[in-house]
Amino acid sequence: MKGEYFALGVDFERRNDIFDEYIDALKAAWGGEEFNFKGTGYEARGNRILPLPVQKPHPPLLIGGNSHRAIRRAVESGDAWYPFFTAGPLNTTARTAAMTGETELLDGMRYLKEHCAAVGREKPPEVILSSLTSPGEKLNPAALIDRIGRYQELGITGVALHIEGRTRAEWCENVEHCGADVLAKIPAG
Repeated sequence: MKGEYFALGVDFERRNDIFDEYIDALKAAWGGEEFNFKGTGYEARGNRILPLPVQKPHPPLLIGGNSHRAIRRAVESGDAWYPFFTAGPLNTTARTAAMTGETELLDGMRYLKEHCAAVGREKPPEVILSSLTSPGEKLNPAALIDRIGRYQELGITGVALHIEGRTRAEWCENVEHCGADVLAKIPAG
C-alpha cells in the first residue's frame, strides 16, 4: 500500500521496477561466484554469498500478485505464479488486482499462457494458489475436496489452506481433522 512505501521512503510508483531489480540481484547473489551488482541506491562489489542455496540454480521464486505486471514477472523471472483471492473488487486494502473466484483465476492463467508464448517460454510457471478459499469463505471437507479436485483439473499444482484455531491446541486438533477428513481423501493428481 502507498502508506507502507511512504513509511520506508520508497517511491510507490517505482515499486515494480525496484522489485524486478531485486530479483536480478538475488539471482546474481545465489550464483555462487563473486559478483558485482549496481542497483537503485546500492552497489554490491566483489561479493559472494555463502552458504549457497540447496536448490539449483536458486530457491524457487513464487511471484505473488494478480495484476498483469505480476503475471508477466512470474513468467519472465519466476518459477511459479502465486495468485491470491481478494475480498472483492471494492476492497481498499488490496495490494493487487481483485480476484474473487475462478473466473478471475482463469483469466490470469490465460494471460500467463499468452505471455509465455509472447516471450518464448515453453514451460509455463507452476500456479500455486495462496489460499484454497476466498477471504471469509468456509467450506466443509467434501467441498474442500471438490475444490482441490477442480483446481487440479485446471492445472494448479499447489494451494495453501488456512486452518483456524483460537488456541494452539485447537489449531493442532483442526490440522489433524483436516489431514484425516480432507488431505487423506484427495486422489493423487
